[in-house]
Amino acid sequence: MGGMIGMIRTAAATVLVSLAIAPSGSALAQEADPAGFAPDAFLDAESRELIRRARAQRGREAAGLASWEATIHERISVGLTTRDLRRERGLYTSERTGRVRWDSTGVETIRWFGIRRAVPIAGDAAEIELESPENLIEFPVDPAGDRLILAGSPFRHPLADSAGAWYRYSSGDTMRVILPSGREVILAEVRVEPRESGFDLLAGSLWFDASSAALVRGAFRPARPFNLELDEPEEAEEIPGFLKPITVTVETMIVEYALYELRWWLPTRVRFDGQGRMGTLLEIPVVVELFARDMEVNEPGLDPDFPVPEGWTRSEIRPCDDPREGRRRAREERRGERDRADAPPADRDSADAPCEDPDGPTRVILLPPEEDLVSWFDSDEYSEFVQEEPFTDNELKQIRDQVGRIALPAEPAEPPTVRLSSFRYNRVEALSGGVRADVPLDGRTRLTAEARIGLADLVPNLTASLVRRSGRGELEMAGYWKLTDTGDWGHPFALLPSAHALLLAYDDAQYYRVYGASLGWRGGGAVRTELRAFAEGQRNAPKQTDVSLPNLLGDTEYPENVTAETVTLFGLSGRVRWQAGRDPSRPIYTATAWAEGAVGDREYIRYAGAGTAGFPLSGRLSLALEASAGSTTGAPPPQRWYYLGGVETLRAFPNTPDSNRGTAFWRGRAELAIGEPVIRVLLFGDTGWAGARSSFSFDDPAFSAGIGVSGLDGLLRLDVARSFQGRDPDAWRVYLSVDGLL
Repeated sequence: MGGMIGMIRTAAATVLVSLAIAPSGSALAQEADPAGFAPDAFLDAESRELIRRARAQRGREAAGLASWEATIHERISVGLTTRDLRRERGLYTSERTGRVRWDSTGVETIRWFGIRRAVPIAGDAAEIELESPENLIEFPVDPAGDRLILAGSPFRHPLADSAGAWYRYSSGDTMRVILPSGREVILAEVRVEPRESGFDLLAGSLWFDASSAALVRGAFRPARPFNLELDEPEEAEEIPGFLKPITVTVETMIVEYALYELRWWLPTRVRFDGQGRMGTLLEIPVVVELFARDMEVNEPGLDPDFPVPEGWTRSEIRPCDDPREGRRRAREERRGERDRADAPPADRDSADAPCEDPDGPTRVILLPPEEDLVSWFDSDEYSEFVQEEPFTDNELKQIRDQVGRIALPAEPAEPPTVRLSSFRYNRVEALSGGVRADVPLDGRTRLTAEARIGLADLVPNLTASLVRRSGRGELEMAGYWKLTDTGDWGHPFALLPSAHALLLAYDDAQYYRVYGASLGWRGGGAVRTELRAFAEGQRNAPKQTDVSLPNLLGDTEYPENVTAETVTLFGLSGRVRWQAGRDPSRPIYTATAWAEGAVGDREYIRYAGAGTAGFPLSGRLSLALEASAGSTTGAPPPQRWYYLGGVETLRAFPNTPDSNRGTAFWRGRAELAIGEPVIRVLLFGDTGWAGARSSFSFDDPAFSAGIGVSGLDGLLRLDVARSFQGRDPDAWRVYLSVDGLL
């Protein structure tokens, strides 16, 4: 665990530094005049003049600045989720606060106040070691360095000598700011548009002080997501197909400055939002945020010769001791013999080259004992420091909308792929498998087709969809003839439900066959949304097999499937998911609402909602509660009723078409656990009722209880449940599942 966390921490820190300011002493060569740019690089004279002045100003923003000092706070948050999980887990969090001083004499000093790391998905069981002082210098502490993207990041600098070959520039908005002194500051925007589609090219917005041409804000996103198959095809060949595509989408990169002493624009806020994705299995959202407060310029302050108290550590790192230089050489080595075989001898020996910046700054790190670094976050000083969020939700929305208006070139298409579909098992098809083809039409649009057949029913399943990725979501147009389920809880075609059906004879779903077409939207973000319009026929899909391991060993049979009505429907459906909190050491809340309306052979509306709350109690105890209810209007066919039973709703009760089903329902769940999130033992109880909406009742509900073990904050669950009241009392069931409450 420690090695993985170290990799995440290093990667996040590299991203943060890459977005902000170059290390002290970075060489900033005088830029050529934009007149050397391609004739079509500038769409208007205003942007041409402002970029010319900004390039001339580059590296001179700190002229006359003797010292700069600020308290800087950094937050890193890494999550783990998929589109099917009810809640996102916290994979890694980090907070660091320190007083940072830059001095024009070439000394940079950091006095750390607080440093804490956590792996919420594992809790206190995670072993996280504090880095050595050499790895605690990754703060933007050089106001004289580059103000945007620097060497070492993957992006092409919009103000570099060759930038005109990669970008086009145009004037944007203008803003007038009246300072308390009465001085008026005019800010001018230049919009940067990439000429090609590449992860190393940026689309975004540069804001400059119109009088000095100093950068005030940069807000960007890459011209396209990173795609392993496009950007690292040799590495992609070694990755199994079911893990692809592997992509990294950067939503926003922001670096912002504030005016001090009416002269210097100095760094105040940095933010990075991105998401890694591994096929349909995992999504890893990442947020990096940094902000500076209590800034002082040209004032005495933090002393690098500060006499450290007992138990503190004082470390001095000189330029050629900088570990970042060593990492640069290591990257050269990792290119491998193949890339270096034909290189000139001088290049082959690059790993032994002297450090690039012998005249760089000396860095002094003042480090309290580790227990003091952690306890600082319980102090009043920390509470006052973080009262305000560095970026409000409204600010982020405005910046993202602003960047989102920049036109992007068409993305290149990935190579088409054909592979086996995932296998599944159920009482209608028995074992079902097939072939899936993905044909990218361009970088944002793909055509997907799948054909599969079950050994029991021998009815082909055919689906074809056209998916267009756009902004924060996906638009999908699909046609299908397939087996589906009632679809309110769980995913019966996934691996674990199929294993339950085959090995334990649990098939807790109601199936029917559909054919038709749909148009849908799936959006991400803080509130996940799914919308779908459909025109389809629905048909019966009776049980075709009783083959399972218990059946082979005895006489266990699957329950009958729902008898679906033959209907043609035209309708709309939607689902909204929301979550607050991700750290199991604090309260976590989720809410889901879904609805469906249809006309045709039947007219109806179905609507339901669910909410969960998880709370840490005293000691290592945790409590989670869930409540859900729904009803209908009109006359939905039986395949659109609500069915309770199985690990998602009522553990120890089978999901059958003749019990715990109807046009209305309610259910609840409570779980009490002891242990760390990495592994807990818990007691649980489920209760619920389903029936005719005209007979909605809380009397005589089904009830079950049991004991379970969870891992990784409920991501994996093993439960043993017994039914006490309702159909088949005193029945026992064992479940292995994912996405538990605790």
